[in-house]
Amino acid sequence: MSYCHKVTGNSFCHLTGIHTLDISHCNRITDSAFAYLTGIHTLNMSGCEQITDDSFRYLAGIHTLDISGCKNISDNAFPHLVGIHTLYIFGCQKLITDKAFLYLKGINKLSWTDSERDNAFIEKVVGYFESSSTITIRTTQKNLPLDQAWIDYSQAW
Repeated sequence: MSYCHKVTGNSFCHLTGIHTLDISHCNRITDSAFAYLTGIHTLNMSGCEQITDDSFRYLAGIHTLDISGCKNISDNAFPHLVGIHTLYIFGCQKLITDKAFLYLKGINKLSWTDSERDNAFIEKVVGYFESSSTITIRTTQKNLPLDQAWIDYSQAW
């Protein structure tokens, strides 16, 4: 269903019990749609700009989630992600602080791209994770030429 700009939350009542769903860039979907996705395993909701923290209460127990480009997500969404296996985050960091990552301590894989944070912030966040986690963080450093600006942190203990 990705890039289906006419899809709204009303059609989600037919998706109860679905295992995997890609609703990326379906910009008319709001939080109320997620009530029908309780128990979903894998969800790509990247680019769904109307999604807020409220939708995450229905996603407890999710295995894999992509929230890239969801700009209205804050730290308040992350308590519902305790126990998540894989999380992708890109372009939604303005409302997310280091406290959000405390809820991801047991995560297996985190892929996070952030162009706003400094090295001290990233090192603090990486310190939260357990030895069994694979953390990939891609960040930019300001005031560097473009070919030198991107830095990748990949860590597996």
